[in-house]
Amino acid sequence: MTLSEVLIAFKSTHETEPILFRAPARINLIGEHTDYNDGFVMPAAVDRELFFAIAPNRKDIYELTALEMKASVSINAGLNQVPGQGWAKYFYAVLEVLHEKGLPLKTVACVFGGNIPIGSGMSSSAALTCGFAFALNDLFDWKLSRLELAKVGQAVEHRVGIKCGLMDQYAVLFGKKEQVVKLDCQQHTHEYAPLKLGDYRLVLFNSMVQHSLADSAYNDRRKSCESVLDFLNKKTGITSLKDLTIEKLVAFKSEIDSVAYQRVRYVLEENQRVLAAQKALMTGELMTLGQLMYASHEGLSNEYEVSCEELDFLVDQVRDEAGVLGARMMGGGFGGCTLNLIHADAIERIQKKLNRKYDEKFGKKPEMTEVVTADGISRV
Repeated sequence: MTLSEVLIAFKSTHETEPILFRAPARINLIGEHTDYNDGFVMPAAVDRELFFAIAPNRKDIYELTALEMKASVSINAGLNQVPGQGWAKYFYAVLEVLHEKGLPLKTVACVFGGNIPIGSGMSSSAALTCGFAFALNDLFDWKLSRLELAKVGQAVEHRVGIKCGLMDQYAVLFGKKEQVVKLDCQQHTHEYAPLKLGDYRLVLFNSMVQHSLADSAYNDRRKSCESVLDFLNKKTGITSLKDLTIEKLVAFKSEIDSVAYQRVRYVLEENQRVLAAQKALMTGELMTLGQLMYASHEGLSNEYEVSCEELDFLVDQVRDEAGVLGARMMGGGFGGCTLNLIHADAIERIQKKLNRKYDEKFGKKPEMTEVVTADGISRV
């Protein structure tokens, strides 16, 4: 779905001239499940986007149309009836959070669509919620900062049922072309690192396994880490896993549930991998970056246990291939995509191999998407 298609659809049903906005998807180069543990992450906004055409409608309802789903929903201005459709619940929650912040809401007509693969781990929900909030903020000149908008998006996810950190929302709002964002999720501060890949490309292979994080073990992982933090807080006064060293964790190993210990150890190791990846990007050591990606996947699969058979298969199939520097599962897990660092000349060969092998194993082919970094949410 293109920007022009969204604009045409809006004009076909509404008489007013809309304002146009774009909200990108995101990838996460490294640093998975560390955001809600106050750790480090390294995401980037990419060139897969949602487009919004939006204008005040001077009615007593919000008129929302999802082009790709061929569905329209009305939400009354009083916000006293939650819509039944899944996607519309996100819009409703955005409005609810903004209303509770005391902002003077006005009803709008909004048509949206785009080209972000749903359920792929590219955070289409962050693009949707932050994109809509950004558009309303721009339209009505509320002067909310990008950080405030990111927190609105996070609050929306919590209401819908995902106790996520701030990474996805931060990435889609603060992303920059040819840069990754090294985010400190405890301090909500960031640095940019250059993503100079030369002849290498960022390639996603979609396992075609749809994940629903609200119904998965995602929230259980968070509770597991929080239980260890609570225990260590009572023992040592520590208030964040980001301030915990592996040595101190090991000292309390015998007093911590073995599974919870494993989860937290992964988080601490992953934080160190993010810092090492930042250094590798600054010095142009792509081979080191690739090895860190593989190590991240091993931790996610074996220690944090949020991978699945299909994701592990996709990583294993490229591990020893010439032209592939690194690969890892990306996103919340239990499905979605792997992120791969592949030489441009090897992409076609790797894709053909995976199509054949994956079809033999699972009876389907992994969808491939090549991405490049992009700027964060903006008015078009």
